Amino acid sequence: MKIGDLVIRKNEGISHADAKKYLGRVGIITHVTPQQPSAVGLLDRIHVMFDDDVGVFLERYLEVVNESR
Repeated sequence: MKIGDLVIRKNEGISHADAKKYLGRVGIITHVTPQQPSAVGLLDRIHVMFDDDVGVFLERYLEVVNESR
């Protein structure tokens, strides 16, 4: 997963949006913090922004995609 990817939030966690039929909340990966300690070792921490307002969400999506280029 990388910055700008659309993801789906479900009870089991997050997955790529194109892997499902949008059965859950849609979010965007805003940044990734590499190698954070966790109970199972070092993992990349993925930061996801969710917004129920479609206009705000799309505006933020474009900002994130442009920043990651």
